[in-house]
Amino acid sequence: MKLRNFHSISNSGNQNCRRGASVVEAAIVLPVLLMVLMVALDLALMVLEYNTLAEGSRKLARAASLRGEYSEPEIASWGPETFSSSIAEESVQTQILKPICITMPHQDVTVQLEWLDGINEADSRVKATVSYVHQPVFGLLGADLPMQSSSVVRIRH
Repeated sequence: MKLRNFHSISNSGNQNCRRGASVVEAAIVLPVLLMVLMVALDLALMVLEYNTLAEGSRKLARAASLRGEYSEPEIASWGPETFSSSIAEESVQTQILKPICITMPHQDVTVQLEWLDGINEADSRVKATVSYVHQPVFGLLGADLPMQSSSVVRIRH
């Protein structure tokens, strides 16, 4: 009987020791896992913001291509002077981007429209550039990351 008691005591000591090892393993793995999760969330937010910039530059370039020198009288023509602004300011050009850039502070999003051929006649080119500086949410990716998307299209009217 004494032998059995000794055997049961040594098994319960092993279980307590194993529980302690599990706690140590969790203390090491859990912070690393949480850090990987936070970096993944920050990268996903960057992808969302870049896709938003790309969509904004495409829509703005399309709108500019329809507002050439020969556009309809009810649609005012744009250019050929370069237009540059924050989308927080009130203008026809920035109104196109405001509904798209809802995930970013409007004062931090800049837009630039430039006519590459120096004229706004049909078949000349217009370039729309939308820029934003991504500030990492968790600070694990380092410094701020400037992002920019451009679209070049030919003027149709």
